[in-house]
Amino acid sequence: MYGTLKPNRANRFARRLKRESAGALPAVVRGSLRKAAGVDQDSGVFPSLSIKGKREVPGLLVLLKTPEKTFSTWLDDYEGAGKDAPERLFRRRRVQVWIADDRDPTRKRAIRAWCYVRPETKG
Repeated sequence: MYGTLKPNRANRFARRLKRESAGALPAVVRGSLRKAAGVDQDSGVFPSLSIKGKREVPGLLVLLKTPEKTFSTWLDDYEGAGKDAPERLFRRRRVQVWIADDRDPTRKRAIRAWCYVRPETKG
């Protein structure tokens, strides 16, 4: 996770996500961040993750207490990925994420996790 839902953000959605999670871990995904069309109350734009690319994009892996409930009741809609979202700005996809290895924190291990990504355009 990156952007407006980070635990240090002062908005009701970040606070709700924090309540519905058991914590968060530093994580990295391969891809690139772009600015997306839309409005973020802090910066005027919001970040958009593309999973094309080879850069390491740092963020947080949020450990949701009840993932499907959180996704279906509000998070998919908030991220513009809900089935009723007019533009469907993002898609929720499982991607490979790297986190610190429990046995050796100097190493990373790969896991699969849900992530909101910008749909890739053709051409």
